[in-house]
Amino acid sequence: MRLNLFNKHISEIRFDDIKSLKDKNIKEGWFVEYKSENIKPQKLGKSVSSFANQEGGWIFIGVEAGKDNCPSGNYGHKIQQDNILDWIRNSIVGNISPVPVFEVASLFTDNNEEIIVIKVPRGDDAPYICSDGRIYSRNDCGSDPIKDKYILNELHKRKEVVRKFVEHYTEEEYSQSQGQREQENPCLELQLFPENFSQSQIPNFNTEKELAVIKEIFNSPTEIAPGFNATIGIDFDKVFFSYNSIILTTTKMNPPSLLNLGLTVEIRADGTLKAYIPINSSYLTNLYNKPFYIKDKSIDQIVGVVGHENANYFRLLDGFNLFFVNMKIVEAYKNYINTRLKPNNVSLRIKLSNVWRSMIFFESSKFHEILSRHNLPFNLKDEIQLPHFVGGNRLFYKWEHFSNFTTFYRLVEALGLPSDASGELVKSINDYLAESDNINKKIQELNNEL
Repeated sequence: MRLNLFNKHISEIRFDDIKSLKDKNIKEGWFVEYKSENIKPQKLGKSVSSFANQEGGWIFIGVEAGKDNCPSGNYGHKIQQDNILDWIRNSIVGNISPVPVFEVASLFTDNNEEIIVIKVPRGDDAPYICSDGRIYSRNDCGSDPIKDKYILNELHKRKEVVRKFVEHYTEEEYSQSQGQREQENPCLELQLFPENFSQSQIPNFNTEKELAVIKEIFNSPTEIAPGFNATIGIDFDKVFFSYNSIILTTTKMNPPSLLNLGLTVEIRADGTLKAYIPINSSYLTNLYNKPFYIKDKSIDQIVGVVGHENANYFRLLDGFNLFFVNMKIVEAYKNYINTRLKPNNVSLRIKLSNVWRSMIFFESSKFHEILSRHNLPFNLKDEIQLPHFVGGNRLFYKWEHFSNFTTFYRLVEALGLPSDASGELVKSINDYLAESDNINKKIQELNNEL
């Protein structure tokens, strides 16, 4: 948003901040709208859509504007609705398509009069169309329908700019060593985009202090998830600046090497994340070596299907390794972004490379049961994209509902197992860890490998 009235998150705004609008002579116009009457849903949609189509803005319901278009000093709205915040949200969602990003908060005056604050950033998915079929823009007097074809074309271009950015972001790949390319090691690329990332900027990002904060969050041991009796930490021994980004990587591979591309996480100043994750794997002929820790009856089942003579052509991907690393990176990312941007939504892209004739594998009886029901999900593609990488496609989630389980479930689905099997696998992992007498040893072995 081009106008930051308060230099704080909307949830932190108090009545003193609202009174400062009058003291500073903040007028209604391009970025601000004051409402004191009982606003109708469609009119609210008109105002919100006009801000999203322009440069963003603020709506204050319960702040009266005087003749000079500045706050008059009279506060309190006249909306007679139960669950007022839900009514505001539903009024916006029901009267604009597509629904823009917005935030709503409530605060009270010294006389216990309620004021509703709506923050609308500049939208990336323009044009936003009101329920009356019109596209509105903001001006110094209010919101008017757009009639200029050039302005409409520019709104459509905005969406294309964001899509092209996503595609370019995807094409910027980290380089593997020649040895890694020849071995065609399986790897995962994880991309996360907070809402309106093209308009976002983490304050003081390119500073040593911010680098230290990111290093601390990503290197600190993280609880796998509530209810899991284990934590995992990754030793990112190399943390450094790149252009408008901070990169974390580990050279403590197995065997250690500065020549190979290891686990790498890049966070940009706009809050986007790209993670390159090598996947531990083993050909069936070598399956009793690391990274697999025990002999499992599922292995006999797999070899029995593909045949002993073909075992050297099929690989198993270490599901435990993939689970733990995914859980750590996504949780650390959420912890960091929660302190900086506090988005309402997030989008996701996943790419798996060099996975032809590969299958995810877990050492558990539950996984054996899943295989018995669904056969062997060996991949027939060398690369898997979720969703298909074209036109800026992404998977969208509410930030409050997004978790490390979200990405793990999508990974399991991409690797050929039904989505309802993901919950069973997670439970089996938790049960396995709970029953293991060597849980700390197992986690330590995993940390050492990373």
